[in-house]
Amino acid sequence: MTVLQAWLLIGVPVLFAAIVLFTSRSQSLGTLGVLVTLAGAVAMTTVDRASGAALGVVAVLLYSTGGAGRGAVTGNDPVRGTAATTDANSA
Repeated sequence: MTVLQAWLLIGVPVLFAAIVLFTSRSQSLGTLGVLVTLAGAVAMTTVDRASGAALGVVAVLLYSTGGAGRGAVTGNDPVRGTAATTDANSA
C-alpha cells in the first residue's frame, strides 16, 4: 500500500470522523474523537511513520485544547429545542 492509498483509505476518513466527533456537544463523543485519531495514527504508522506522526500530532493538539464536547455550533439547539448557554458551568 502506498502512502497516498493509506491517506485515502485511513487518514482522510479518520480525520473526518475525529472532527465530527470532537465538535459534538457530548464530552464522551469528543473523547472518542481523540481516541479515533490515535487509533488512526497507529494504523498509519504501520504504513508510513511520518504519516502516523502527523495524525499523532493532530490527536495531541485535539487533546491539549481540552475542548472535547463543547461543540462548534453556537446558538439554539434545534434537536433538543433548548437555547444555548454561554456559561460552561450552567449546563
